[in-house]
Amino acid sequence: MTLIEATRAIQSNLEKLDAIAVKLPLAGLLKRAADQGEDVSPEIRRLFKDYPRAWQAIQEWLGSDVQGTKKKDCSLPGEPSQTPGMKEYRCPIEGCTQGWFQQRVGQQIPICETHGIQLQPVQETATHE
Repeated sequence: MTLIEATRAIQSNLEKLDAIAVKLPLAGLLKRAADQGEDVSPEIRRLFKDYPRAWQAIQEWLGSDVQGTKKKDCSLPGEPSQTPGMKEYRCPIEGCTQGWFQQRVGQQIPICETHGIQLQPVQETATHE
């Protein structure tokens, strides 16, 4: 999977990843990549430098952890846009920022590196208009 494919995969989750501000600039970059075949990877990296949760999600889609060590590729077949939404997990200790996104059912939920406890699913909050 390329950086552009991974970025497309998380695009629908930008709000959950506290990166809604990159939605429009990212759409422009992805359009340039699709229309002109331009490598916009350096610009994508710069765009996400201030959004660590979104960048972490991209790294997980790429199949590497934050340190860059490769993991076994167990991605689902098909286009990323057809892959079900990611489920977010966070450390239950208040103030801890350790988080992770599950891309596949059955993926093992990691342990918080700081507190040594299993990450917990983030509860979706229902919005009523």
